[in-house]
Formats: sequence, C-alpha cells, structure tokens
Amino acid sequence: DPFFVSEYGGIRWTDDASGWGYGNAPKSEDEFIERYRQLTNALLQNKKMFGFCYTQLYDVEQEKNGLYTYERIPKIDMKVFREINTAKAAIED
Repeated sequence: DPFFVSEYGGIRWTDDASGWGYGNAPKSEDEFIERYRQLTNALLQNKKMFGFCYTQLYDVEQEKNGLYTYERIPKIDMKVFREINTAKAAIED
C-alpha cells in the first residue's frame, strides 16, 4: 500500500529567539539545507511513498520552522527546495 506523509520537517530557522522548531536549530543555512535534504531524501527513496508535505510553509505565531517568514519572505532561495523536491522518487521506477 502507498503512503502519504502529511507532516514532516519542522526545522527551526529564524533570527528570533522566541518560538520553536523540532530538534536543535541548525547553526548555518548550509546545515539547514542539508537537514532538509536528508529528511526529504528519506521520503523520496521509500518505494511506497507517493507524497509528502512539509510541516510549515510559513512561520506562524509560536513555531519558527517555516520556509518563509511570517511576512511571506523566503528564508532561503526557493530554487534550493525545488532542486531537492524534484529529484526522482523511488515510486517513479
């Protein structure tokens, strides 16, 4: 049976000391990207995975783990996420 993961990620990435995300916050943008890549690749490489959704697209009041700020400004170049997310998935073989 195929699987869909409705929530994954939640990596804290903000200059704001308040709020939270899952696990220890990355110390650099490169570390954030690598963590995102590893989480996403784990899903893409599962032959039964047909879809997934990142935990927060935008920061919200308490959580600071969005890919965009509360004001809808990208925290990291969105081309990075496109490159990671469009890798061929195991289910496509």
